[in-house]
Amino acid sequence: MYVLVYIPAFNEEHRIAGVIESVPRDLSGVTQIGVLVVDDGSTDRTGKVAEAAGAGVLRHEVNQGVGGAFHTALE
Repeated sequence: MYVLVYIPAFNEEHRIAGVIESVPRDLSGVTQIGVLVVDDGSTDRTGKVAEAAGAGVLRHEVNQGVGGAFHTALE
């Protein structure tokens, strides 16, 4: 089983790496865990920091709010 952890983020450059690193990487019955950050129009380096921490990143050019970020993650 594959689990994808989705994290919406807006201007979280200083916190996002810690959040990504706190995602469990070993769960019973789960063969792979992925992390996806939806950078919701941040004006800082949130997306770059998230990539460096090992997450996949999708980026909105304009902030769409948590609902928009959730919709993007589902797509």
